[in-house]
Amino acid sequence: MKLVYKILTVVCVFLFFAGNGQAQNDFETSNTNLFDWDQLRSELTLLQAEVNSYSAENQRQGGQCDSITGLKTDIISLQTVNLSWSKNPQAEKYVVRGKKLPVGQVIYVDVPAGQDSLVISGMQPNREYSWQVLAVCDTAQNVTSNWSVLDTFRPICISPEGLFASNITSTTVRLNWDPIIGAAQYKVRGRPVGSPFWGFFVTSAINNFYDITGLQPGTTFQWGVRTHCDAFANRTSVYSGNQVFTTTTFNRIAAEQPVGVELQPNPTKGKIDLQVQHAGEASDYKLNVVSMIGEQMYLEVGHVENGINVLKIDLSAVANGLYFIQLEIAGETHLHKVVKQ
Repeated sequence: MKLVYKILTVVCVFLFFAGNGQAQNDFETSNTNLFDWDQLRSELTLLQAEVNSYSAENQRQGGQCDSITGLKTDIISLQTVNLSWSKNPQAEKYVVRGKKLPVGQVIYVDVPAGQDSLVISGMQPNREYSWQVLAVCDTAQNVTSNWSVLDTFRPICISPEGLFASNITSTTVRLNWDPIIGAAQYKVRGRPVGSPFWGFFVTSAINNFYDITGLQPGTTFQWGVRTHCDAFANRTSVYSGNQVFTTTTFNRIAAEQPVGVELQPNPTKGKIDLQVQHAGEASDYKLNVVSMIGEQMYLEVGHVENGINVLKIDLSAVANGLYFIQLEIAGETHLHKVVKQ
């Protein structure tokens, strides 16, 4: 109301004098001390600024707080997701709401204006969720955008990674993998290469390895593992890619011919020294380097003498990544991880 009164007052004065140009000239000439035209122009300029400000604020209160777009969901793990969206420069803060479908409880979370993402944990694998976000465009929280379009996602049950075999003998092996946070169980499958039949083993999620005995000496096996995201195996991952290992042809007692193996440098740019400390008579060895999917990248056979032997390995031609060095010597199998970078 105050602004309207000011507008009417200034406009009336302006129209009175603008309506009679001669009267205005006479008035300016003979009554310069009674009215200051420069002040009137200044008042009009300030008044225009107030009108513009009022118009902009009135537009905002009329729903001109832009809706949020660009919603994106990134699955971090089977229990955690990252929700993100495009920034709204008008926003004083954001409000995210979401629920488990179809009839879960709606949860609201406030997010500061300088942040355009939110990490949510405690999700249930293979359950569908929906979420939206709106912008709050004034500090009094009276001006808000409409809710964004609805986005839905489903956290998946993730397959284990980092698979490798260790402690290989003629009849036993330990199968290892990286742990999955929130897993209930793991299921391991394995078979001799070429066999149509799989053997299956279930282990608690407390361990991220499984020991197998009773294997056939000198045999190559393939194996994989999947995650059970609940104790009843209703929600499971797919099996990880098949890995391979080969049991030794015999298994001498390690104490008779102890072997010590050291690897350096690790990580490597390509050149590796594998130091083998061998006690006893000269012994043949077989050296393999395999990729994460069991592809053979390097093969070497030879023999070592009593004492310290240094085996030179060159991985300069292979792609960067994680590899496994498997050394079979004196009835023992030594497995080492190496990173090429």
